[in-house]
Amino acid sequence: MVLHDYTLDRTTDATNRWGGKKISVTSKTAAELQTLDAGSWFDRKYAGTKLPLLTEMLDFVQSADGVTLIERKEGDAATCVKMLLEKKLINEVVMQTFD
Repeated sequence: MVLHDYTLDRTTDATNRWGGKKISVTSKTAAELQTLDAGSWFDRKYAGTKLPLLTEMLDFVQSADGVTLIERKEGDAATCVKMLLEKKLINEVVMQTFD
């Protein structure tokens, strides 16, 4: 998933939908995360905007002759590298991580 925060509270409707606070991104499946509204917090005109998958964002940014900066905060590094290999994006993106 593409999301800046470690939790879903600030930029989605997760707290209204599932209750609680500090709902971790990693506590939900990709399918569950994609049911959230990630646009209303910013402006009503973005209501219904879904959280994008990293693969979707890579396809979009790279096809527009952009350079993708991936800041990996969670998840298995090997899975991310495998995906980049499959998409032939090694040496085509910038990867930042803290582990």
